[in-house]
Amino acid sequence: MGWVDTSVPFGDSVMMLNKRYHTPYKLPDKKVSTVIKTTNSSEVANNADLMVVSGTLRDVQATVLQGMKVSVQGTSTTVTTNADGAYTIKAKSGDILVFSANGFSSQTIQVGNNVELNIKLQPE
Repeated sequence: MGWVDTSVPFGDSVMMLNKRYHTPYKLPDKKVSTVIKTTNSSEVANNADLMVVSGTLRDVQATVLQGMKVSVQGTSTTVTTNADGAYTIKAKSGDILVFSANGFSSQTIQVGNNVELNIKLQPE
């Protein structure tokens, strides 16, 4: 957690912390009390290994594929491509990404050190 800039009024800094960390707060009798959710150390260690992988999905004619599914195999992490066929997903090195779309053959790729994976899907 970073330091709060002291040039920012106290009330504003509490609101910034709430916005960034989603920490509910109360101001009873002009005293501040916050509730901070903690996570166990194994959760923190697992999340530290995550990296952001992004790219685009296209068909073999280079047409962007909007609304297609990109998921991390064996987890509930799933995103869909936007209007430009672009996606961004968090995964660890070694995870398997599954790219799937109706009417196309699914494709799987293991995440390595690549942070950009542009995929072309073949029609079924």
